[in-house]
Amino acid sequence: QGFGISKEWFEDTMYVLDEKPYIFNKKYNEEAQSVFGIGKNKVEALCTWLRAIGIVGKSQQGYRLTELGQIIKKYDPFFKRKGTWWLIYILLSMRNAKVDLWNYYSNYWNTGHPFEKKDLFDFFVQKCTLASERSIKNGMNAVLASMLNTPIKELGVITKIDENLFIRKMPENKDLHPAIVAFGIIKFAEDYNEDSISLQELSNKIDSIGRLLFINQYNIVIYLDKINDIYDRKILAYSSAAGYDRVEVRLKDSNKILELYYLEIIKKLSSYEALEQIL
Repeated sequence: QGFGISKEWFEDTMYVLDEKPYIFNKKYNEEAQSVFGIGKNKVEALCTWLRAIGIVGKSQQGYRLTELGQIIKKYDPFFKRKGTWWLIYILLSMRNAKVDLWNYYSNYWNTGHPFEKKDLFDFFVQKCTLASERSIKNGMNAVLASMLNTPIKELGVITKIDENLFIRKMPENKDLHPAIVAFGIIKFAEDYNEDSISLQELSNKIDSIGRLLFINQYNIVIYLDKINDIYDRKILAYSSAAGYDRVEVRLKDSNKILELYYLEIIKKLSSYEALEQIL
């Protein structure tokens, strides 16, 4: 329907669901409109986005915060941290989220050159052969609104140059915390049931950090070395000995990695202290 995500909607959901787990059930849509201050279709869109990210899941009463949602509520309920928005971006980019246009953009739109909105639309039309142009246009508008009208715009995944010109930039090292990169790798390992991942896969495979975060192999190795060093090879272990170039996944639990990030950023624990706490 063309409705993107909203920081304010997400903040409200963190507290509303505890008292009103039924709120996203269709028969309570009028109450939801009043609670969230949005229209009928936006209520449905909000629930769809939350489920796609994995913040909200089904329950006997209706819906509940998932373990992921509970971690965000505990540490960043007002969605202020850059890492939270990297998390949202990564999760919506992966195929399991079933947000096709977001996935196509993150995985396949790998030009570093400026492009127009029409270029992106034509690309989506080629990828979505069974969808109508109207639904593609609505979907594209929802994705662009989500990326440009929320803190995601600060990540550089898409930057508006002028009214009709955009660019995708490789993130600067200071913008990507090593724990967030580790989260992307471990989430990939969970989704594809991998215990060991090659550097080539991390660079090029669908849903890999190379594709989703738009970082090249050289920078992936820099992050892997950091993760090795600061987390003592306890969550990931990377080795390039004798051309081996593989990453061993030693803690296949992306939710714990997210908590690791928050313990360092919000609780101000050292990497060692944060690691000891999650383990």
